[in-house]
Amino acid sequence: MKQTAIVLGSLGSILFTGMACVPSVYAQTTTNSNIQSQVQSVYQSKYNELLQAGLSQQDAQYYAQLTAEDQQLKLQNKTINLANVNAIAQNVIAADPQAFRQKILNGDPSAIKAAFESKAFTQGMSDLAALVKSNPGQTTYTLQYPDGSKIVDTITPGTIQKTPNGPDVTPTSASPSSAVTPQGYTESTTAVNYAGFGGSGWQNTVKLYAGAAFAQVQVFDFHYTVGKEDVNGNYVPTAPTINGYQAGATSAGFIASGAAAKDTETNPNGLTNTAQGAATTEWTISSSVGISGAGLSFSVPSNHAWQEYAILRVNGNADTISDVAAEYS
Repeated sequence: MKQTAIVLGSLGSILFTGMACVPSVYAQTTTNSNIQSQVQSVYQSKYNELLQAGLSQQDAQYYAQLTAEDQQLKLQNKTINLANVNAIAQNVIAADPQAFRQKILNGDPSAIKAAFESKAFTQGMSDLAALVKSNPGQTTYTLQYPDGSKIVDTITPGTIQKTPNGPDVTPTSASPSSAVTPQGYTESTTAVNYAGFGGSGWQNTVKLYAGAAFAQVQVFDFHYTVGKEDVNGNYVPTAPTINGYQAGATSAGFIASGAAAKDTETNPNGLTNTAQGAATTEWTISSSVGISGAGLSFSVPSNHAWQEYAILRVNGNADTISDVAAEYS
């Protein structure tokens, strides 16, 4: 069967099979239509996914548009090259964050480079760690940056099993347990008291809203036990045990994430009487963005990727569940 490569302007060479006599104008229209159909499908799927993740309609639309733009560039074999590009100054961005977002949607390399140089990427987790340290025991922490980026870290209490022969209990804030941060990571930790001998449905969600990307990592449907009822109906403490949980990761825009990996540990980082469940994921900058020679300061040298994790940690000594968030730095 005869094969013909038809040059379609900015779309590059598309290989057709058995279509040597098809007029090039028709072929270009057909190819453009196919690409737009795929791009629209990507947009709708990502929009629905982000709404499900709890984003506002406005944010879901924006990040779905970025994801669709990323897909279109890939289908057209195009790259936005950030090398030798001067990023838009942060004070210019801060003066009009919405105009900055529009430049990113338009594929402006200077805007996209500035978005990846946002403090949300370069120092977000260290800022979060400082915020948590100065305000322990909260269940939600939000960092807002002048360029419109933000980081939101939330621990959502689930149900708590009633202490045998005791009153109903409600979680209250507490200072987090100290721990040794793994080498290379910047970590933030907060905690709430638990009471009773177990619980279910607890959740820890870390969300990064940046100009060029959205990223989320999450531990959810977290079940644990820290005690049991003896034959006389009295409460007996036991070593903290994680009975199960789910891990999830979501990304949008000019980054991509792998599936969230689950990692359950006992007595991590030298802690005692502690169990934790973690969701870990690795983010990479999309292949539609050329970063060779761009000098992006937040990137881990190997492969321009970085890791992020969310943890729920049960400490039997302090009777707390800790919400831990971190990224490789």
